[in-house]
Amino acid sequence: MGFSHWKVKNTTCADVFYVWVCIAYHLEKVLGLSSIGVTHLRNEVIQIYNHRFNQMMAESSYEIFLLAYYLHPSKFFG
Repeated sequence: MGFSHWKVKNTTCADVFYVWVCIAYHLEKVLGLSSIGVTHLRNEVIQIYNHRFNQMMAESSYEIFLLAYYLHPSKFFG
């Protein structure tokens, strides 16, 4: 089951942007660990991530994601 099959009723633009930020953070952590042996894939994985992130932003109004993330209630009440 892929992401397209998930049925979520209350997902916001802020949630989508937050997931992308979390993915980037964890990719950076994992790909930087020499102990797991994937550092040789770092550049390729980052290129793929950046391509997909830029694709998402280009196919939408990226300002909406940034504004939604900035104005998300959890920032103030979380």
